[in-house]
Amino acid sequence: SWLGPHRLLLFICILNPNDQWNITAQIDNNLVIVHKSYNTRDHYDQQRFIGFYLDLTNIVTQPYVQYNLSLNMPHMQPEQFQGLFLENIERILVEP
Repeated sequence: SWLGPHRLLLFICILNPNDQWNITAQIDNNLVIVHKSYNTRDHYDQQRFIGFYLDLTNIVTQPYVQYNLSLNMPHMQPEQFQGLFLENIERILVEP
């Protein structure tokens, strides 16, 4: 996200991910593109694959709104799926 720190990214954290997997996502029943992330700027190969993410920048535009996310992922080993993590979030004090 260092190339665009203004973006709101949601990382799908999976141990030993495979870039051949087909993962799909929906937010509030609307299809969202699942991007593949590689640790390179040039040649995309499986050895440099680091995982999947969603760019929520233009989807999550309002604070205090509930969104429903559904993921369709391949079968995984127990504990291989580690969770979902937002990137580019700053903590601020918000008075109620």
